[in-house]
Amino acid sequence: VGYISAKDRTVIVDNTTMVLLQTDAAINPGNSGGALLNINGEVIGINSVKYASEEVEGMGFAIPIETAVEYAEKFISGENIKYPYIGVAIYDATASRYSNQIIGVYIESVEKNSPAAKGGLKSGDKILAVEGKEVSSTTYFKHELYKYEIGDTISITVERDGKEKNIKVTLGTSSPTA
Repeated sequence: VGYISAKDRTVIVDNTTMVLLQTDAAINPGNSGGALLNINGEVIGINSVKYASEEVEGMGFAIPIETAVEYAEKFISGENIKYPYIGVAIYDATASRYSNQIIGVYIESVEKNSPAAKGGLKSGDKILAVEGKEVSSTTYFKHELYKYEIGDTISITVERDGKEKNIKVTLGTSSPTA
């Protein structure tokens, strides 16, 4: 686990930002996919991640049952799961050749005719926020983007030429493998 935020229950695992429930219930090898139960015996999550280090013992994480049920229902109904897409290649500001600041992500390139291009995003723009929520990394940018539906128009705050600018982008579609 690279980062845990108590503010919004996000956890970054293998460069993927997820909203998870934290538990101190034992999660051993082979327990992933098992039920996390509350005191009433109700399933509240699906065990998925264990944080292991010498400093911390017994910290596990589970996918909230609401999220698991939502995706299970889509899968069972044969729905093709798609994610919002804007068409940019991005990298973390910490790895930037432009700045040593850790807030934001830089746009490396913008795909031709993509939602980002149509909205006016440009290579070199530094993305600071999505709908007013500060973006600290590429994984968190994706996490924020995936809160919206395909077809939604969102405001992306960028820094361009030293000035902040809000750009409206209508989200396109991408499959999970794209």
